[in-house]
Amino acid sequence: MLVAGAALTARWVSGTRIRDATGPATVSSRRGTSEAHTAPEERTTHRFLYLDEPAALADRLTLGRFVGDRLQEAAQWGFVSLDNWHHWAASLFARETDWTAEDQPGWRISTWLCTTQGGPYDSTHLFWSLQALRFLDPGSIAIEIDMIESAPGKIRICLTQGPSDYDYETDTLCWNPTETEHVPAHAGLERKWFRTDPLITLAHELSHAWYDLCRGGDSVAPRAREQHAVMTENRIRHIMFLKDPTRKHIWPRPGYRQTWPDLPGLSAQQAWRNYDGRVEY
Repeated sequence: MLVAGAALTARWVSGTRIRDATGPATVSSRRGTSEAHTAPEERTTHRFLYLDEPAALADRLTLGRFVGDRLQEAAQWGFVSLDNWHHWAASLFARETDWTAEDQPGWRISTWLCTTQGGPYDSTHLFWSLQALRFLDPGSIAIEIDMIESAPGKIRICLTQGPSDYDYETDTLCWNPTETEHVPAHAGLERKWFRTDPLITLAHELSHAWYDLCRGGDSVAPRAREQHAVMTENRIRHIMFLKDPTRKHIWPRPGYRQTWPDLPGLSAQQAWRNYDGRVEY
Protein backbone atom coordinates (compact mmCIF):
# COMPACT_ATOMS: atom_id res chain seq x y z
CA MET A 1 0.00 0.00 0.00
CA LEU A 2 1.26 3.46 -0.80
CA VAL A 3 2.25 5.33 2.32
CA ALA A 4 -0.19 8.14 2.86
CA GLY A 5 0.88 11.74 3.31
CA ALA A 6 1.26 13.00 6.85
CA ALA A 7 -0.96 11.24 9.35
CA LEU A 8 -1.83 14.38 11.21
CA THR A 9 -2.16 12.93 14.69
CA ALA A 10 0.30 15.37 16.22
CA ARG A 11 -0.72 18.65 17.74
CA TRP A 12 1.06 21.98 17.59
CA VAL A 13 3.80 22.13 20.18
CA SER A 14 4.30 25.48 21.85
CA GLY A 15 7.74 26.80 22.72
CA THR A 16 10.47 28.64 20.90
CA ARG A 17 12.85 26.57 18.78
CA ILE A 18 16.48 26.90 19.71
CA ARG A 19 19.59 25.56 18.07
CA ASP A 20 22.07 23.82 20.36
CA ALA A 21 25.56 24.67 19.15
CA THR A 22 26.74 21.10 19.73
CA GLY A 23 23.59 19.06 19.34
CA PRO A 24 20.38 18.60 17.37
CA ALA A 25 17.81 21.32 16.97
CA THR A 26 15.31 21.18 19.81
CA VAL A 27 12.75 23.31 21.63
CA SER A 28 13.10 25.46 24.69
CA SER A 29 11.83 23.07 27.37
CA ARG A 30 11.23 19.36 27.90
CA ARG A 31 9.04 17.17 30.09
CA GLY A 32 9.73 13.58 30.97
CA THR A 33 6.86 11.10 30.93
CA SER A 34 7.11 7.79 32.75
CA GLU A 35 6.09 4.87 30.57
CA ALA A 36 6.01 2.48 33.51
CA HIS A 37 3.25 4.36 35.33
CA THR A 38 0.84 5.01 32.48
CA ALA A 39 -2.12 3.04 31.19
CA PRO A 40 -1.54 1.12 27.92
CA GLU A 41 -3.44 3.74 25.93
CA GLU A 42 -1.16 6.38 27.51
CA ARG A 43 2.08 4.60 26.66
CA THR A 44 5.07 6.79 25.83
CA THR A 45 6.40 6.28 22.31
CA HIS A 46 8.63 8.08 19.84
CA ARG A 47 8.40 8.52 16.09
CA PHE A 48 9.79 10.72 13.35
CA LEU A 49 7.29 13.30 12.10
CA TYR A 50 6.24 13.86 8.51
CA LEU A 51 7.69 17.05 7.06
CA ASP A 52 4.23 18.62 6.68
CA GLU A 53 3.09 17.97 10.24
CA PRO A 54 2.68 21.29 12.08
CA ALA A 55 5.17 20.38 14.81
CA ALA A 56 7.95 19.26 12.43
CA LEU A 57 11.05 21.43 12.62
CA ALA A 58 11.85 23.20 9.36
CA ASP A 59 14.33 21.35 7.14
CA ARG A 60 15.01 18.74 9.79
CA LEU A 61 14.36 15.07 10.39
CA THR A 62 12.18 15.57 13.48
CA LEU A 63 11.70 13.10 16.31
CA GLY A 64 8.71 13.53 18.61
CA ARG A 65 7.73 12.01 21.94
CA PHE A 66 4.10 10.94 22.26
CA VAL A 67 1.90 9.82 25.13
CA GLY A 68 -0.92 7.90 23.51
CA ASP A 69 -1.51 9.79 20.27
CA ARG A 70 -0.62 13.18 21.78
CA LEU A 71 2.66 14.84 20.93
CA GLN A 72 4.11 16.14 24.17
CA GLU A 73 4.75 19.81 24.72
CA ALA A 74 8.29 20.84 23.76
CA ALA A 75 9.24 17.26 22.96
CA GLN A 76 10.74 17.40 19.48
CA TRP A 77 14.32 17.03 18.36
CA GLY A 78 15.57 17.93 14.90
CA PHE A 79 18.45 16.25 13.10
CA VAL A 80 20.31 17.61 10.09
CA SER A 81 20.79 14.10 8.75
CA LEU A 82 20.74 10.45 9.77
CA ASP A 83 24.46 10.72 10.50
CA ASN A 84 23.52 13.48 12.94
CA TRP A 85 20.91 11.12 14.45
CA HIS A 86 23.55 8.46 15.03
CA HIS A 87 25.80 11.01 16.71
CA TRP A 88 23.21 12.28 19.20
CA ALA A 89 20.64 9.51 19.69
CA ALA A 90 22.35 7.77 22.63
CA SER A 91 22.83 10.95 24.65
CA LEU A 92 19.29 12.10 23.85
CA PHE A 93 17.67 8.90 25.08
CA ALA A 94 19.94 8.77 28.12
CA ARG A 95 17.87 11.74 29.34
CA GLU A 96 14.51 10.15 28.56
CA THR A 97 12.55 8.90 31.59
CA ASP A 98 12.22 5.10 31.96
CA TRP A 99 13.93 4.39 28.64
CA THR A 100 16.57 1.67 28.68
CA ALA A 101 18.30 0.50 25.50
CA GLU A 102 18.42 -3.13 26.62
CA ASP A 103 14.62 -3.18 26.96
CA GLN A 104 13.91 -1.88 23.45
CA PRO A 105 12.96 -3.96 20.40
CA GLY A 106 16.08 -4.14 18.27
CA TRP A 107 18.52 -4.64 21.13
CA ARG A 108 18.54 -8.44 20.75
CA ILE A 109 19.01 -8.20 17.00
CA SER A 110 21.95 -5.84 17.48
CA THR A 111 23.69 -8.49 19.63
CA TRP A 112 23.61 -10.88 16.66
CA LEU A 113 26.19 -8.81 14.81
CA CYS A 114 29.20 -11.09 14.47
CA THR A 115 32.19 -8.90 13.79
CA THR A 116 35.49 -8.20 15.45
CA GLN A 117 36.22 -5.30 13.15
CA GLY A 118 36.92 -1.95 14.71
CA GLY A 119 35.45 1.28 13.48
CA PRO A 120 32.10 3.01 13.84
CA TYR A 121 29.85 0.26 12.45
CA ASP A 122 29.47 -1.89 15.54
CA SER A 123 26.49 -3.32 17.40
CA THR A 124 25.73 0.13 18.85
CA HIS A 125 25.47 1.60 15.36
CA LEU A 126 23.22 -1.29 14.31
CA PHE A 127 21.02 -0.77 17.38
CA TRP A 128 20.46 2.93 16.63
CA SER A 129 19.85 2.10 12.97
CA LEU A 130 17.10 -0.28 14.12
CA GLN A 131 15.65 2.42 16.37
CA ALA A 132 15.63 4.83 13.42
CA LEU A 133 13.64 2.28 11.40
CA ARG A 134 11.22 1.76 14.29
CA PHE A 135 10.65 5.50 14.65
CA LEU A 136 10.31 6.00 10.90
CA ASP A 137 7.75 3.21 10.50
CA PRO A 138 6.11 2.23 13.81
CA GLY A 139 3.18 0.62 12.01
CA SER A 140 5.08 -2.00 10.01
CA ILE A 141 8.86 -2.48 10.19
CA ALA A 142 8.77 -1.93 13.96
CA ILE A 143 6.35 -4.85 14.26
CA GLU A 144 8.57 -7.05 12.09
CA ILE A 145 11.58 -6.23 14.30
CA ASP A 146 9.60 -7.24 17.37
CA MET A 147 8.43 -10.47 15.71
CA ILE A 148 11.98 -11.39 14.62
CA GLU A 149 13.17 -11.07 18.20
CA SER A 150 10.21 -13.09 19.50
CA ALA A 151 10.75 -15.95 17.03
CA PRO A 152 12.34 -19.15 18.39
CA GLY A 153 15.33 -18.95 16.04
CA LYS A 154 17.95 -16.31 15.39
CA ILE A 155 20.10 -15.11 12.52
CA ARG A 156 23.71 -14.11 12.00
CA ILE A 157 24.41 -10.53 10.97
CA CYS A 158 27.64 -9.69 9.19
CA LEU A 159 28.95 -6.47 7.75
CA THR A 160 29.98 -6.36 4.12
CA GLN A 161 31.54 -3.86 1.75
CA GLY A 162 29.54 -5.35 -1.11
CA PRO A 163 25.79 -5.43 -1.71
CA SER A 164 23.57 -6.23 1.25
CA ASP A 165 22.05 -9.71 1.08
CA TYR A 166 20.17 -12.40 3.00
CA ASP A 167 21.07 -16.11 2.79
CA TYR A 168 18.15 -18.42 3.66
CA GLU A 169 20.37 -21.50 3.82
CA THR A 170 22.69 -20.12 6.50
CA ASP A 171 20.23 -17.64 8.10
CA THR A 172 22.76 -14.88 7.53
CA LEU A 173 22.04 -11.20 6.92
CA CYS A 174 24.90 -9.29 5.31
CA TRP A 175 24.56 -5.52 5.58
CA ASN A 176 26.61 -2.73 4.04
CA PRO A 177 26.22 0.22 6.47
CA THR A 178 27.59 2.70 3.92
CA GLU A 179 25.63 1.62 0.83
CA THR A 180 24.05 4.61 -0.92
CA GLU A 181 24.06 3.38 -4.52
CA HIS A 182 22.91 0.07 -5.95
CA VAL A 183 25.69 -1.28 -8.19
CA PRO A 184 24.18 -3.12 -11.17
CA ALA A 185 25.63 -6.34 -12.51
CA HIS A 186 25.55 -4.86 -16.01
CA ALA A 187 27.96 -1.98 -16.44
CA GLY A 188 26.36 1.11 -17.90
CA LEU A 189 22.87 0.36 -16.57
CA GLU A 190 21.47 3.50 -14.96
CA ARG A 191 18.32 3.90 -12.92
CA LYS A 192 17.13 6.68 -10.62
CA TRP A 193 16.02 4.07 -8.07
CA PHE A 194 19.61 2.82 -7.74
CA ARG A 195 20.11 5.66 -5.23
CA THR A 196 19.45 4.17 -1.82
CA ASP A 197 20.35 4.44 1.87
CA PRO A 198 21.79 2.02 4.45
CA LEU A 199 18.47 2.06 6.34
CA ILE A 200 16.63 1.12 3.16
CA THR A 201 18.88 -1.86 2.49
CA LEU A 202 18.71 -2.89 6.16
CA ALA A 203 14.90 -2.84 6.02
CA HIS A 204 14.97 -4.97 2.85
CA GLU A 205 17.16 -7.64 4.44
CA LEU A 206 15.26 -7.54 7.75
CA SER A 207 12.14 -8.31 5.74
CA HIS A 208 13.86 -11.46 4.51
CA ALA A 209 14.84 -12.33 8.09
CA TRP A 210 11.22 -11.89 9.16
CA TYR A 211 10.05 -14.10 6.27
CA ASP A 212 12.64 -16.71 7.22
CA LEU A 213 11.99 -16.84 10.97
CA CYS A 214 8.28 -16.03 11.09
CA ARG A 215 6.84 -17.31 7.80
CA GLY A 216 8.85 -20.46 7.06
CA GLY A 217 10.78 -18.66 4.33
CA ASP A 218 12.92 -21.70 3.42
CA SER A 219 9.86 -23.37 1.90
CA VAL A 220 8.52 -20.27 0.14
CA ALA A 221 9.23 -19.52 -3.52
CA PRO A 222 11.92 -16.86 -4.05
CA ARG A 223 9.46 -14.74 -6.05
CA ALA A 224 7.15 -14.26 -3.05
CA ARG A 225 10.05 -13.56 -0.70
CA GLU A 226 11.63 -10.99 -2.98
CA GLN A 227 8.39 -9.21 -3.78
CA HIS A 228 7.64 -8.88 -0.07
CA ALA A 229 11.13 -7.52 0.57
CA VAL A 230 10.83 -4.95 -2.22
CA MET A 231 7.43 -3.86 -0.91
CA THR A 232 9.00 -3.35 2.53
CA GLU A 233 11.89 -1.50 0.91
CA ASN A 234 9.51 0.82 -0.95
CA ARG A 235 7.60 1.54 2.23
CA ILE A 236 10.81 2.74 3.89
CA ARG A 237 11.88 4.57 0.73
CA HIS A 238 8.61 6.49 0.67
CA ILE A 239 8.60 7.21 4.41
CA MET A 240 12.14 8.57 4.23
CA PHE A 241 11.13 10.68 1.23
CA LEU A 242 8.25 12.10 3.31
CA LYS A 243 10.09 12.55 6.61
CA ASP A 244 13.75 13.29 5.87
CA PRO A 245 14.48 16.45 3.86
CA THR A 246 17.87 15.02 2.83
CA ARG A 247 16.19 12.03 1.14
CA LYS A 248 14.11 13.84 -1.48
CA HIS A 249 16.17 12.07 -4.17
CA ILE A 250 14.86 8.61 -3.22
CA TRP A 251 12.70 7.02 -5.97
CA PRO A 252 10.43 3.98 -5.70
CA ARG A 253 11.91 0.66 -6.73
CA PRO A 254 9.78 -0.86 -9.51
CA GLY A 255 10.69 -4.51 -8.91
CA TYR A 256 13.21 -7.08 -7.78
CA ARG A 257 15.22 -7.29 -11.01
CA GLN A 258 17.57 -4.37 -11.58
CA THR A 259 16.57 -4.11 -15.25
CA TRP A 260 13.09 -2.77 -14.46
CA PRO A 261 12.83 0.82 -15.69
CA ASP A 262 12.15 3.70 -13.33
CA LEU A 263 8.55 4.65 -12.73
CA PRO A 264 7.55 7.58 -14.96
CA GLY A 265 8.21 11.07 -13.69
CA LEU A 266 10.66 13.94 -13.99
CA SER A 267 11.26 13.93 -10.24
CA ALA A 268 11.06 11.55 -7.31
CA GLN A 269 7.84 13.26 -6.24
CA GLN A 270 6.22 12.56 -9.60
CA ALA A 271 7.46 8.97 -9.54
CA TRP A 272 5.90 8.43 -6.11
CA ARG A 273 2.61 9.80 -7.42
CA ASN A 274 2.77 7.13 -10.13
CA TYR A 275 3.56 4.32 -7.68
CA ASP A 276 0.47 2.21 -6.97
CA GLY A 277 1.99 -0.19 -4.47
CA ARG A 278 2.69 -3.01 -6.91
CA VAL A 279 6.18 -4.41 -7.44
CA GLU A 280 7.39 -6.66 -10.23
CA TYR A 281 9.66 -9.68 -9.95
